[in-house]
Amino acid sequence: MPSFKSPSNINETIHKLFNTFQKPMLINGNEFYVTVSIGVSVCPNDGETVESLLQNADLAMYKSKEGGRKCYQFYTKELEQTQS
Repeated sequence: MPSFKSPSNINETIHKLFNTFQKPMLINGNEFYVTVSIGVSVCPNDGETVESLLQNADLAMYKSKEGGRKCYQFYTKELEQTQS
């Protein structure tokens, strides 16, 4: 998302997403709740190709899942060491 100029912009968007998913989704008369775990990688610090950015965001997302619901994690080099 090229419009992000700083991590605070990313944090604001993440919190908006969390707020959106707090509301139940109504499908065929049934309420469904969705939980969100988000991994964030930022170009160029966390990768310069789409593949490396997605891989690093995926690693961060799995770390955020360890925190439970409504969590997010920015990619850091240290996350790679915990996966080894």
